[in-house]
Amino acid sequence: MSIDWTRLIRLRERHKVAALEAVAHERRAVQQQEAGLAQARAALAQQIDAQATLWRDTALPGRTFSVEALRCTSGWSHALDGHIAQAARHEAEALASAAAQQQRLDDSRRRLRAALGDLQKAERMHERAGAERARQQDVRADEAAEEAASQAWARRAR
Repeated sequence: MSIDWTRLIRLRERHKVAALEAVAHERRAVQQQEAGLAQARAALAQQIDAQATLWRDTALPGRTFSVEALRCTSGWSHALDGHIAQAARHEAEALASAAAQQQRLDDSRRRLRAALGDLQKAERMHERAGAERARQQDVRADEAAEEAASQAWARRAR
């Protein structure tokens, strides 16, 4: 059975190109996930800052404290606790999603390395097959030359 090395190399080249495209796609997806994670972190920080600002504004110097003012601030603070918890959940989800996307990118990179290795192996095997064909042709040429010389010597010897 003869292997069509040129065809195999073209196939391996297509696999390499597909793997490169997959890595590029996954890289863009990772960037989008990282942007989403940054937004989630910013939203969480904003909610935490809003709550801190609420309490800081309540405790401004020269401001009179009343039970009603503290009750109102506490109510707003409780509402902000809910917003903070929700923002923290969104951040955790974005972090998990970004980690999963990074894993997919790593997998795509592994497939790309494998495709490159397969292509290089096919190219080396093609070169070896060509070298082996050339060696066999040299051996055949040497054998033919020896046979011709042997026949010429046998004719002269008669």
